[in-house]
Amino acid sequence: MPAANQPTILSVVDSCGSPHCVGDTEAINLVQIGLPVAFVCRKGTAVPKSQDADVVLPILRDLYISLIREDGPDLTARQMSVFLLVQMEQELHTVRGTAVSLNVSKPAITRAVDRLERLDLVKRLPDPRDRRSVLIGRTAKGRAFLASTKAMLPKMAAHSA
Repeated sequence: MPAANQPTILSVVDSCGSPHCVGDTEAINLVQIGLPVAFVCRKGTAVPKSQDADVVLPILRDLYISLIREDGPDLTARQMSVFLLVQMEQELHTVRGTAVSLNVSKPAITRAVDRLERLDLVKRLPDPRDRRSVLIGRTAKGRAFLASTKAMLPKMAAHSA
């Protein structure tokens, strides 16, 4: 049994069959946006059981269609992944740490952050512990976009039911 200050770890499997662990914070954040925890691995790969895919995929389809139709930012999957990672986790992220979390190159994350920053969904901040490093921070517009995205999910789930 874990000590009181240690997080509970949930084991999940990615699309290649590799086990990954998701801690309490990530699990809570995933539930907050309406994704069942068992469907997600740390690298962001959705891995629903076949019977659950019939429930989740229409919700994701409807969500992305609604996001495209809105008069808001049209984000790529990579940009949306970086955005959600930054917005939904308490700690600030470095470009390097985000690249490791998403298992992509640092230049790919830099390009995603460039676009998100132009849209005012994230901002770059100096890292007080390491002047060579840059942190990716939240913005008010980013929090508003996350809130509107979260508000769409119940409608998508009801529509898909």
